Amino acid sequence: KCKWCSSRLNEVVPPEIPRNPNLILVGEAPGRTERDTKRPFTGESADFLRAIVREQNVRPIYINARTTWGPDKPTNETLKIEREAHLLPLLEAYPGVPVVALGKYAAMALLGGQQNEKKKAGEVLWLYDRLVLFTFHPAYYLYSDYDERILEHIALHIAAALRPVEKPKYFLDKFTKFLAPPFTNELVIDDETDDDNYPWYGSRVVVMGIKPVGGIPHIFTSDFLKNKANMQELKKRVEGERVVIGHQLMFDLIHSEYEGLNFKQAHFHDTLIYMKNLGVEELSLGLKFHAKRLGFPAYEAKFHSVLRDKLPIREMNLTDLADYNARDLYATEALYLQQKDESPGLFGMDMEYLHYIKTMTQNGLHVSKSKLDRRAADLQREKDKLEGKVRRAYSLGKDFNIKSHVQ
Repeated sequence: KCKWCSSRLNEVVPPEIPRNPNLILVGEAPGRTERDTKRPFTGESADFLRAIVREQNVRPIYINARTTWGPDKPTNETLKIEREAHLLPLLEAYPGVPVVALGKYAAMALLGGQQNEKKKAGEVLWLYDRLVLFTFHPAYYLYSDYDERILEHIALHIAAALRPVEKPKYFLDKFTKFLAPPFTNELVIDDETDDDNYPWYGSRVVVMGIKPVGGIPHIFTSDFLKNKANMQELKKRVEGERVVIGHQLMFDLIHSEYEGLNFKQAHFHDTLIYMKNLGVEELSLGLKFHAKRLGFPAYEAKFHSVLRDKLPIREMNLTDLADYNARDLYATEALYLQQKDESPGLFGMDMEYLHYIKTMTQNGLHVSKSKLDRRAADLQREKDKLEGKVRRAYSLGKDFNIKSHVQ
C-alpha cells in the first residue's frame, strides 16, 4: 500500500510529464478510464482538453489533485495529503512553470478549504512563486449541456498562462506634452484605491492612471496629487469637453473628483455598461477576462494575491502597482476601441445619464425627517381609526390586545 493513502498501488495514476514542460495542468481525480490506462486526463471530457492543448502547441504536465482512483469525490483531508506527497514536490521540481487549475478540487488542492468552481473560475494569483490561473474542469462542459463558453474559458486561460508579462510603458508622477490637447480628446482613467468603497467611507486613491487613447499612460501617486500645484496642472490638462472612458467608470469618476478633478463637461463611455446593454450572455463581464480575449497575458496575479491576503494596497510595491494600473489602462483602451469599431451605430448610444447617476451617488438621497414624522403621525391616526372600527364591529373590550397574533 502507498504510505500516503489507503489505496492500492495499482490504483495510482501518476502524472504525465513531457520533456521541457511549459505548463502544469492540475485536474481533479482519476476516473475509471484513467485508472485502467494509468494515464491522467483520459476520457470524454479530457479529449476536449487535449484538443485545446494540441491546438495551442502546449507541453503540459498532467497531474490530478488526487492521484488515486476512488468511487468518492476527494475530501479536504485526502487533498492535503496528496498536496504534500505529490503536488508540492512536482512544483518544486519545475520552478516557475505556470499552473492552470481545472475545477473545484484542483483549486482546493492548491488553496486548501472549500472552493466554488464558478466563483473561482477566472481568478489569477501568484502562488508557489509562479502564476496560477483557475478555470473550469472540462467535465463542466458536459454538465453544462455543451456550453461552448466553458471551453473558450479554459482555452483563454491556458493561452494567457503562456504569454510573457512584459514591462508596460508609462510615465510616473510626470507631466509630458502627451498629456495635453490635442492628445487628450479621449482619456481612459483607472484608479487603484485603498478598497472597493467610495471615498466618503474612508477609501482614497493610491495611484491614479490616465491614458490618452493612442498614447502612453501617466500614473500619479497620492503623494504627488497632494501637491496643490500638481493637481492644478493636472486639472488644466484633463478637464473640459472630452470623452472619458473606463471599465466600471463610475467608481473611478467619483474617486478622481474626490481628489479634485472635475468632469462636468466630459462625455462618458463605460465599457462594462456597453457590454451589459448589448445583452450578450457572458461567463464574465470583468476586464481581465476580456483582456485575455484581446491577447493580454495574465498580468493581475500579484495584485489579486495582495487582495486575497487582505494586505493594504498602499503597502504594495509601487512598481508592481503602477505596472498593474498601466496594464489595466491598456486593456480598457483596447476594449473601448473594439467596441467603437464593432458597432458604430450602437456606440453612439447616449451615456450622458451617467452624469446624473454620479451626482446621485455623490450626494446620496435626501430624506426629510420632518416629512417622515408627519407621515408617521398620519399613519398612526389612520391605524387608530381602523382599530376603533374593528373593536366596535366585534364588540371587543379593552382587554383584547389587537397586536397579539394569538388573540
